[in-house]
Amino acid sequence: MKRIFILCLVALAFACSRERTPLPQNHFIPGLAIPLRLDKDQSQIFLADLVPDISIIDSVYLDGKKVNLQEDKNNITFKTPADANPLMEMKIWSKGSYQSVLVMKSRKVDYLYSFDPANPDSVDNNVGGINSVMKVGLTDKPALPIILLPNMKMQKVNLMLNGPKRQAS
Repeated sequence: MKRIFILCLVALAFACSRERTPLPQNHFIPGLAIPLRLDKDQSQIFLADLVPDISIIDSVYLDGKKVNLQEDKNNITFKTPADANPLMEMKIWSKGSYQSVLVMKSRKVDYLYSFDPANPDSVDNNVGGINSVMKVGLTDKPALPIILLPNMKMQKVNLMLNGPKRQAS
């Protein structure tokens, strides 16, 4: 056990370094690009947000597929396929080299909400409309416990239970 600890310390000492790896000479994205998150169906990616001089862009590949550039090269439109990977790489090519940007698939999904407009249980929503009421579980009001806040002091809150006492389950 002691040998493993010493070995880990030695490995950690060699792993730490103040020397930074320099960026290549042909690095045309300043600094490090943040990951992009795509919209659910179709996304518009503004290349000018990544590359200051968009005139140097030759082509763009996203998830290995070439993306059509518009004439002004300012942005690209990408339709996210349903079977797209959750994490993809976008390669921006310029003068024979490329820079990579991490791209994440949207986690949005379609939900279908439905309600019964003929629901007789409804309440006023105080803004000129009504809201349907959905009853779940015990609805006998006299049998429900009530939590009251009779008084409150600086750092202490006293709660009082009014109604039938039940065993917690």
